[in-house]
Amino acid sequence: MKLILVALNFDDSPEAIPLGAACIASALKKALQVELVSTDVAHATEMHEVLHKSIAQGFRQNDVCALGFSLYCWNRAASLHLAQAAQEINAEAGKLFLFCGGPEATANSSGLSKAEGGPFDAVIQGEGEEAAIRLIAGLLGRNSPEPTSFLSSLSSLSSLSSPWLDGTLSVKRGSAVLWELARGCPFRCAYCYESKGANSLRYYPMERIKAELQVFIQRDAAYVSVLDPTFNADPKRASQMLDLIIKEQSRRDNGTQWHFEARAELVTEAQAMHFAELGASVQIGLQTSNPAAASLLDRGWNREKFLKGIALLNRYDVSFGLDLIYGLPGDDIKGFKKSLDFALGLQPNNLDIFRLAVLPGTTLHERAGQLGIEADTEAPYLVQSTPSFDAESLDRAEKLAELTDIFYNQGKAVGWFLQVYQALRDFHNSRTMHALPDFHTADLIEQFGAFLEAEKISREDVFCNNSSVDIPQVQCRFFAQCCNQLAVPQLIPAIEDLIHYHAGWARALTEGKSTMLSLHYHPQEIFGREGLKLKAFIKHHKQSPAHWHMDTEGELSPVSKKIF
Repeated sequence: MKLILVALNFDDSPEAIPLGAACIASALKKALQVELVSTDVAHATEMHEVLHKSIAQGFRQNDVCALGFSLYCWNRAASLHLAQAAQEINAEAGKLFLFCGGPEATANSSGLSKAEGGPFDAVIQGEGEEAAIRLIAGLLGRNSPEPTSFLSSLSSLSSLSSPWLDGTLSVKRGSAVLWELARGCPFRCAYCYESKGANSLRYYPMERIKAELQVFIQRDAAYVSVLDPTFNADPKRASQMLDLIIKEQSRRDNGTQWHFEARAELVTEAQAMHFAELGASVQIGLQTSNPAAASLLDRGWNREKFLKGIALLNRYDVSFGLDLIYGLPGDDIKGFKKSLDFALGLQPNNLDIFRLAVLPGTTLHERAGQLGIEADTEAPYLVQSTPSFDAESLDRAEKLAELTDIFYNQGKAVGWFLQVYQALRDFHNSRTMHALPDFHTADLIEQFGAFLEAEKISREDVFCNNSSVDIPQVQCRFFAQCCNQLAVPQLIPAIEDLIHYHAGWARALTEGKSTMLSLHYHPQEIFGREGLKLKAFIKHHKQSPAHWHMDTEGELSPVSKKIF
């Protein structure tokens, strides 16, 4: 029997690794030949030819061919289209068996099985390793499997084989790795699939974890992303795992980058120290700073503990990012802007913002009617309105999310954004009869959006291949306009220095490229402690224009004493 497992990834990024399908392949490969094929959704049509050849080969060998799909909300439509096309390949009746599994099959199995008009002979719900073995064993025994294998859950992970250790997935020098240390989550956030889970954590055996870790480091993986929804759900174990990684990595200093998903409220000083020593990045799911919205999501949020955890990460210079969600029940555009302001005030390295997805199989989906939520009934199930977040407000929030990505993330603004914002606010307040307590960083970003429109720069212009848009230059022109409107053109040179310096720094660290900089002020002055307050800085410091070279390590050296 020939088995083909298909995984359509969200995009063509280094992290687009079909780990879920690989776990199923690993569980099955001891019994039969398994072929794992994957691509991104955008190239799904090209997969048709690959499958056609593979299936036809199985038919020529007079063998039954089984085709399995990993379904997620982002690939459901494309996978269904591909599965239906595969049915057409099945010229010899009875020789092609189609089945599916994954989060989407578990949460929303409607219309997937042949009994409900779908293309699949069987639908696996829940954790698929053992269910897939039973399903394929039935096929090998020429038995007719049940149309649907109902929800299955593994009480222990100790019997599962590792796709990283048995060669199902390969680790190559410079490649990315997705690493699963545990399954489950002790929290029950209403919007998450885990909201109706077992409310517990199951860990892989330490023997397996150590063996996988050795493979990743010995084979020089460039990037390892730990998939646990809340890595530090058990703070003590988190510190132990970090200590293990650090010790193993110290034996081979290969510069592997590590990434974790954590909860700020559970960050301890020991964790922060370990993250820093490892040079890891940490993503924090803030989602909202609105207590009422957090409560409706069954997501307890302690502001003081959250800020304490972030302060620890900042104290040890740990690179961290934040997530926000807009369109939440109990929230509105004003509340979202406050959350955005709160998040930017914490100076995250990146800020990722998403529209709420009301996923089938979650507690929020069950409560949608009660909460007055209207959302798409097809994947990816995005919210369209709530009693406090109408369609117009959602569009405005979506625009803000896009602008934040361009201005803050793509514009590498973490190192200077608050510094410049505060200077503009200080000058504005000093020129008016009253301060602007309600003027948020979100308002500045909206002004940036109006500037982009005036300059006829679209999102597509920024993100297209070989884009000619120089974001730092656009930022400089925007702030020059702001300064001129406030009648403080003397602030422009300092802002330009900050933007260009940090853009060069980011280029050095992420791309390994050097940069020639033309700075108005001496770096030791403007990038030192005195430069933190720009209004006072430009009053007490004279410009000393010169050219500087920033090397690939981010170090500056003067190129010319000549004033430009």
